[in-house]
Amino acid sequence: MELNVDLIERTILPTGAFADEIKPKYLAIKHGKSIPTSWEHSFLNPRNRIDSLDPVKAPKWRIDGCCSLGTQFYTVPIFILGLAPMRIDTFIPELSTIAPEIREVLQADTAFHRQDARVSWLGISRYILRTLELWTSSIPDFKTFYTSLPFGSRILFENISTDIRQVRIRVVQTYALERKLLSLAQLKSLWGLPENSFPPTLDISEVQFIRQMHDSVSLVSVPGPGFERDLVILKSLTSFPRWLYHELRVLLNMPPHPNIIGRPLYLITKICQFGSKRAVLGFTTRYHSGGSLQDAVPLLRAQGKLELAMQFKWALQLTSALIHVRENARTFYSDLRMENLVLTQPGNDLVMVDFEQRGVWAQFPAPEISYLDAIYSLANSTVIPVRAQEKYKQLTKRYMGDTVPALSESYHNPEQGYCAPWIAMAREEQEAGMAYMLARVLWCIFEGLSCPEQPVWCSYEWEADLEFMEFRRSPVGVMRLIDECTKGRKELEDRFPAARKGNRFVLMQGRWRSGVLDEDYVGEGTVNEVRDEAMRWWKKELSDAEEFLEKREKGELNGRWKEYLKRPKLKDILVCLERLRSQLCT
Repeated sequence: MELNVDLIERTILPTGAFADEIKPKYLAIKHGKSIPTSWEHSFLNPRNRIDSLDPVKAPKWRIDGCCSLGTQFYTVPIFILGLAPMRIDTFIPELSTIAPEIREVLQADTAFHRQDARVSWLGISRYILRTLELWTSSIPDFKTFYTSLPFGSRILFENISTDIRQVRIRVVQTYALERKLLSLAQLKSLWGLPENSFPPTLDISEVQFIRQMHDSVSLVSVPGPGFERDLVILKSLTSFPRWLYHELRVLLNMPPHPNIIGRPLYLITKICQFGSKRAVLGFTTRYHSGGSLQDAVPLLRAQGKLELAMQFKWALQLTSALIHVRENARTFYSDLRMENLVLTQPGNDLVMVDFEQRGVWAQFPAPEISYLDAIYSLANSTVIPVRAQEKYKQLTKRYMGDTVPALSESYHNPEQGYCAPWIAMAREEQEAGMAYMLARVLWCIFEGLSCPEQPVWCSYEWEADLEFMEFRRSPVGVMRLIDECTKGRKELEDRFPAARKGNRFVLMQGRWRSGVLDEDYVGEGTVNEVRDEAMRWWKKELSDAEEFLEKREKGELNGRWKEYLKRPKLKDILVCLERLRSQLCT
């Protein structure tokens, strides 16, 4: 089964329970038996082939990565000196709408799940760069045109053609985003924090773009002492600013801890083109050049440099940071994954980043949180039948009550943020959820892997050869601790029945033997077979969710439903790790 946007809603997300009632968003161009075509329109005709995908000599543009399932590319006009981080990306049509022959030549399906700088190696990136070169030359004084666009504007490819001269390009100017941004005075009024709580402001024109590292993270430089410039991280969003402002408030209220990203250094502002409002569009934090654990851990393992003492150091630092978030900041950390843990240089110490409190991907958090997340997401879905949506709205109201803020594109300062499943949990349950996610990261650290499972929509330079709770390298004591911290988990045989294999989505029943992917047990599966298996799994998952939530509401949790409350406390995990380190690292 091909990877595409409709796949996500019809299989990967809870909406997959209603896959047979969801209409595809896009009219995909299918692979199938060849239909005879005239030589004039045949892809065998050299005239109909893409003329060249060779790298451009002396290029004017660069691609730093992509997101949005291979349709949004971080394109950078490198010929504009002193470029401000205006976050103007290039968007292409949904991949399933592109002719299969062109997709194959452009390696576009790989871009669906490859998000980092490796995407620049693909044919689709070279195609975009060559098209932008041609487009740039057609606009007089392109620099003035480009730098006058609103923050977060979009370069939109309306079609993909074998002849780049036939690509229709238009620019979407995002004035709507600027209207949602708030001024510093508005934020101060909302939060009521002391004046000295806020860092100084810096106009975006004084910030120079270096590299786009993630959808919301840019490496930039700001004025330093004398004529020097300092490298820092800019956090900004081009979608909904509510997450940005919530994270900013969390960080401003966060007591210092050596293993948590420090307070913002600057608030980055810009005068909006409508109303002349000076809006806060981002903030800067310290840049840690050691990279993320997601990349560092598997690389160190491959090099034979992943030492047990180093693993225990990171495990203890992370656990200490989580205790600090819970007890001193009086909040929760719902975004715990390897890419949100970075390393200092020098020192090689762990630092937690990303406090948007969005939560993690479907199927990745603890089961009890996944249950609430599934109910909540269906209540807010626009693709499932109305009768089903109404049912889950009622269940959301029943089990989450008034604790969950209404969804809004604008920011209204909700006390606990927007992550509904975590907000609806009692503090004891939040700690159990954090212990579960901590265990998954500990598994990655001690097994030397980048991720507990292989997500459909994201691939890594170092793909895992194990699945969570299969062990090869972890000490026995660590294995036991991880087992205790994940009580109530789904076992391998109960997990989602399909997975990404390369650029395809395939059935994976009976796929694991002693933790190794057995190629003999990988079944390609037709679109309907994959859909039906996913639908069956999600219907069972939703049934379990309703049973769990009803028992939880009545105080009748027992048996397997109560296992999650038996997970150790974060302080007990810290004590256990310290004891294991003293025993194993002497």
